[in-house]
Amino acid sequence: PHCTYQMPPQNQYQVDAADDDRNKVLNGVEEITQTVTKTLFKVKWFSDWEGYGCVASQDITRYTLIHIEEPFIKGDQISNALRLHKSGQLTTQIDNTEYLRHTCGKSDDEIDCIWQLHDQYQHKYNNDVQKKQQQHDSSSGTKRLWGIISSNSFENHEMNFQKRLYLTTSRFNHSCSPNVAYEMV
Repeated sequence: PHCTYQMPPQNQYQVDAADDDRNKVLNGVEEITQTVTKTLFKVKWFSDWEGYGCVASQDITRYTLIHIEEPFIKGDQISNALRLHKSGQLTTQIDNTEYLRHTCGKSDDEIDCIWQLHDQYQHKYNNDVQKKQQQHDSSSGTKRLWGIISSNSFENHEMNFQKRLYLTTSRFNHSCSPNVAYEMV
């Protein structure tokens, strides 16, 4: 499923076609959306604490579809990564990179993009590394896939709450008074 961001209300695009027709329609919408979103929003750096976020680059009228994206990783790729983290098999960014490369089939460029996402637990790893470095252990203190998934993924209630991680959609930051709605289609 795609994740779309649009101004409320939801359900602007409904596709009731066979899978091939659906993919053609969604690919067409995605091509149009990629062109439109280049002018509707931009990804902006805020600070070391806040990281990157999407901000409007112009006024956006209500009901406008502003973004559509395929998940970067989803389903079993995420549940396996979380299980491997919990069992202690994915303990460094190097381990996580190898998992993304070999298990998920991601390129180095794609993997570089995921490491730019926020990891709200990064301070914990850095504290652990400082302790290990005092014991002469050289484990990496940078981000972990588990932290990025925990900080940025979306659960799809229509698909048994399977998690999905989107590289751009993750940058639409949370708001207690949102002016944007999202929908899995």
